[in-house]
Amino acid sequence: MNIFNDPFIRTYDNELSYIELCNLEASEKITELSRQVRSYLNYRIATIRMRYSDSQMAPNIHQINSIKKWEAKLSSSFSQYSKLLRNIGLQNGTIRDKIFLLRINTINQPNKRNLNLLRDIKCLGDDLWKILHVLSELEIQLKPQLLKIAIGIANVLCETVSEFYSTFSDFYQELKINYQQLEEELEDLLQVRKNQRFNINNKSNREMLIG
Repeated sequence: MNIFNDPFIRTYDNELSYIELCNLEASEKITELSRQVRSYLNYRIATIRMRYSDSQMAPNIHQINSIKKWEAKLSSSFSQYSKLLRNIGLQNGTIRDKIFLLRINTINQPNKRNLNLLRDIKCLGDDLWKILHVLSELEIQLKPQLLKIAIGIANVLCETVSEFYSTFSDFYQELKINYQQLEEELEDLLQVRKNQRFNINNKSNREMLIG
């Protein structure tokens, strides 16, 4: 008798494969969550560096070129992402609510259009997280407005991803709160810098008139 043809052995083997697959997916998700926490911490550090750095210091050209390359990817990807989100009609509800309703409708009445839309939103969202992480590893404080945009995009992603990964919903909602606080802190910092530049320009103008 060939034991590999035994139905019990085949079932046991399938169960092992399923468990291994679940473990692999869980491991990948934990790695992803860890990377997203690191991205947030990097953006917080960038904000701190921006607060205490000398704004007159000349930036490294290589760093700026690297940032510009990933900035272009972020802009292109988020433009596509925004278009997908507009297709689900955000004007009448929050992003999370709309994705939830779309998923329920797709489960009850499956159709190719909605399935593709959900898949594209999820996949492009994953790509955006990766781009945000790469930018967070660069000297993004050299471009304050890009830093502000990146944090704003992270806020949106926390809202959408929490619906796709309901198990980690609390994690993403907490991460969103942290990003919102960071966004407010950065906004205050940018306003202070704007006021400082205004005062410096006024002083220079007065000195030119007096001189």
